[in-house]
Amino acid sequence: MKFTAPKIKILATPAIILSLLIGGPHLAQDKSDSRPLLRKGPLKNPRLTKVDIDGDMNYDGVIDNDDPADNGRHQTTPPGLQLAVGELSKMVVRFKAYDLDYDGELILKLELSGINRADPTGDFSSLAEENKSTGRIRVWKDAKKSVLLLDSSDADKRVVEWVGDRDKLESGVPGGFPRTVYVEGVGISNEFDGDLRLSLMSVYKPASAKKEPYIDAVDHILVTVRSKAIQKDFVNNNAEAVWVTK
Repeated sequence: MKFTAPKIKILATPAIILSLLIGGPHLAQDKSDSRPLLRKGPLKNPRLTKVDIDGDMNYDGVIDNDDPADNGRHQTTPPGLQLAVGELSKMVVRFKAYDLDYDGELILKLELSGINRADPTGDFSSLAEENKSTGRIRVWKDAKKSVLLLDSSDADKRVVEWVGDRDKLESGVPGGFPRTVYVEGVGISNEFDGDLRLSLMSVYKPASAKKEPYIDAVDHILVTVRSKAIQKDFVNNNAEAVWVTK
């Protein structure tokens, strides 16, 4: 039986694929905080949220949402974020709700998948093949590695979800969603750069069983694991503890 991991395929330009993946051009992710609410018109699924996951793509010890070097093509083009085996790097998770007048649940989902860059489909025939061909990373709740969220080699640790707390969302706080996660390099990427992908999604689950849940917004970041850490040029002596070594 062909193995197809639960993942989002992003094999063309990020802008085009992100648009197609989440339902059409009107749902493509934007970086603006001023996008008007889509409450009227012919759209079947009005957009409720925006999500963003960022890393220190220019290795200066700061994750800056306004720095082009930490965003865009640097996240979605191989090699993506480069980690050494045993090295942890902070990633910042951002969630914004455009509208809280909804029935049902908002779910934040973080999903880890390997990419078969030797095959146009991006799929592997089995998890064993994927683990053999790609690097390995773990995702932790914090820098102390107190709670393991994801492990690319474990079929039961490929997806983690958080259900939004409406009361918290209405008060302007993250709503039960994490602000940061930490990615650890475990096994090197032998064949291809950018062979691992972290996808962050907001999923709207309507209260009515007659309505299907749908992905409301999505962002992703590629990861490559190296045998040795690449050179960093910290601007603040890593004061924000973006990089952690064992």
